[in-house]
Amino acid sequence: MAPLDAAILTVEYITKNYPKPYTLFLSGGIDSQAMLYAWHLSKVPFNTFSGIYNFNLNSHDLENLKLFADRYSIDINFVNFNLLKYLETEYSDYALNYRCGSPHICTYMKMSEMVQSGTCIFSGNFIIDPAMSIVTGK
Repeated sequence: MAPLDAAILTVEYITKNYPKPYTLFLSGGIDSQAMLYAWHLSKVPFNTFSGIYNFNLNSHDLENLKLFADRYSIDINFVNFNLLKYLETEYSDYALNYRCGSPHICTYMKMSEMVQSGTCIFSGNFIIDPAMSIVTGK
């Protein structure tokens, strides 16, 4: 199966098994762009969320995301997020609580708390513990 076809089947699976609304968490990298494109093609309504890290730490990725989104007329919800404060004060709690050593994944789990309802969708290549309901929906 072609990767894009598999991604669209994944969108169909998510929409049949998890509650609306769907919020895509986007870093701006190629995984995020691929996920965004699959959801765009699926015509399933979705929201977007992309954190703007303090001191422009992720400005390169966000510029790529803006270019990609503009190409397909997709609105991106950019939200300020103090990454350094989170890493200094909360990351270790998330890492221990969710048994996840990835600062990237734990940061997105923290940011997902800003979404009040529905299902948060992440991209990338990581294994998810089924007990982590914060990743699979609220």
